[in-house]
Amino acid sequence: MTMKNKTNTKKKSAHHQTAKKSAEQVKPVKKMLTEYYLIPQETSISQMAELLPDYQEKIELWLEMDLMELTLTHDTMVFEEAAEDFANSEDQVYFAEHKIKKVYAITYDALDAEEVRQILSTLQAALQGRVCEEDEIL
Repeated sequence: MTMKNKTNTKKKSAHHQTAKKSAEQVKPVKKMLTEYYLIPQETSISQMAELLPDYQEKIELWLEMDLMELTLTHDTMVFEEAAEDFANSEDQVYFAEHKIKKVYAITYDALDAEEVRQILSTLQAALQGRVCEEDEIL
């Protein structure tokens, strides 16, 4: 007795095809990062925006909130005034000793890190200051 290999000619279900497509199109999980920009001079969010001429079409400002949003490749980069995050006396002593006048929280997608570094480099060239994570401040 000889057996022939039978080919399954049954059409795959729509669910099977959809499941296969969704498995192929797995998007990377967003990893949002937060850093702080400590600036040794009084500045406003609109002054910072003026320092980024290449992004003028990609910037939204909320002056009353002291907030700037830049549209980058993967997501947005947000600058938000963050002095209230550092209200304790230890932070205030550090800011006084280092002449920190303005603090912005910066939030962005990790996939935009290189573009973020370029933006921060441009801002630091004009405003000085330093960028750090919260646990690096003191």
